[in-house]
Amino acid sequence: MEKFLTDRWHDIISLNSAQWFVLLILAVAIGTGLFYLFNWLYSQRFTAAKDLMDLQKRYIESYAGKPPLLPNLDQAIDFIDTELQVWKRGQKGANRISAALGSVHDAKLLEVHARLYEHLQDQQQRDNLVAEQATWLAQRTKRAEGAVESRGGTLAPLEYNIEFIKATKERISELETRLKSFEQPQRPN
Repeated sequence: MEKFLTDRWHDIISLNSAQWFVLLILAVAIGTGLFYLFNWLYSQRFTAAKDLMDLQKRYIESYAGKPPLLPNLDQAIDFIDTELQVWKRGQKGANRISAALGSVHDAKLLEVHARLYEHLQDQQQRDNLVAEQATWLAQRTKRAEGAVESRGGTLAPLEYNIEFIKATKERISELETRLKSFEQPQRPN
């Protein structure tokens, strides 16, 4: 290995000025190309993130409050909940089913949140709702993590998921109660 490195060093030292100039041009061209490539890739990351946020905003604004377009998640929730009861004997299956049930409840929460968001007229109220939801999501995670008693055991995911589902159901109920005040016709005075 030492001989190989020594030979390469002698090869580099023995280059004439024209060869050095060609190497310099190649190095600059490759460096410039890499700079522009990575700069483009980095900018695409931000473009993709912005596009995703725009898509989420359009989803909430376009689909919120339009019952024919909202998915009916109640049937899926009932089915998965029934499957969870069957799988209580097998831990791995119970963990997977409870995670699926949590995901469906989370989708239901997004639906209710989007409908409530749509009913809010003032942008400040909408911003407050989004901030409130972000805070609640962080609290839900902490609450679910705090419910885990079997640290490192196979029961831990199920304990986490059960608390996650419970907290999500409570939030859905809370938001649906707020939503009912918008959806009930107002009586004239």
